[in-house]
Amino acid sequence: MTKKLMLFSACFCVSNLYAVLIGPFPGLDKLIRQSDSIVILRIDRQLTDVDSNLYATYDCFIYQTLKGEIPTSKTIRFQLMDTRTSFVNPYAIHSAHLMFLVKKRSNNEPTEYRTIELEGANVRLATFGHERMPDGKTIEDQIRSLLKRTSEYQRLEYQKESDFLQLMMTKRTTAKAELDKRIPGPNPEKYKRITDAQNWLNPILTIQADGIQVSSKGISGGRNLVAPEGLRQALVSLPLDAWPYGRVVLASDIGIRNADGSSDAPIKRNHAAAEEILEILGVKVEWWPSA
Repeated sequence: MTKKLMLFSACFCVSNLYAVLIGPFPGLDKLIRQSDSIVILRIDRQLTDVDSNLYATYDCFIYQTLKGEIPTSKTIRFQLMDTRTSFVNPYAIHSAHLMFLVKKRSNNEPTEYRTIELEGANVRLATFGHERMPDGKTIEDQIRSLLKRTSEYQRLEYQKESDFLQLMMTKRTTAKAELDKRIPGPNPEKYKRITDAQNWLNPILTIQADGIQVSSKGISGGRNLVAPEGLRQALVSLPLDAWPYGRVVLASDIGIRNADGSSDAPIKRNHAAAEEILEILGVKVEWWPSA
């Protein structure tokens, strides 16, 4: 006889132990079929504490609806559960998630939809970049595309955190890093006729909501996303031949924004931080319009 294993999810309180059975991940195709709706959402407000069934009620902004009839660009109330069986609540305010939902089963449920009680029903996503549908002809293709991007995002986030921890363990107070003194001042004669960023040979900065992307032939892989406080070191570490035009960079704010305007303020902050750091380093900025 084949037995289906069920995941045991528990929530410890001061004097109570709550337990809920969460079904094992059934495979992406079955998870899609068993869900009444699949959405990409942002957590805007938590309205209740986690109850004895491990649900809490949230107001959520809907970026995209991949399956079902939940309207987009609206705030909808849901009962959400963390089906990862983790004791750390993943639903931080303004966090983004891929959520597999089912309709309420009884009239006394407080919301029309809730998380389906299966492993994999909630996936934490990058905070920004959900203003358009994921690539793919089918729902499954779209979700796989989204999961691939999410996996890369989480890998980069883990690497940044790991690098910072390593820095904490090893860095001591030293003089501020500076550009190589052999890099001359900017030479406009070498770049003033360039109208296509693909022909630009010096570093390129793209100001984003979640950091500053540095693109250069001196970087392994061609580009690196850094926090504003990491921009100085990212530029200083570039080799001498990454600066053929001298001390000048091409920069622009990213053109893709969240429809609700939530990315505008962090982009503005990162823009200002980049200008300040470049001024300190003595690097000229050629600001181009957003792409």
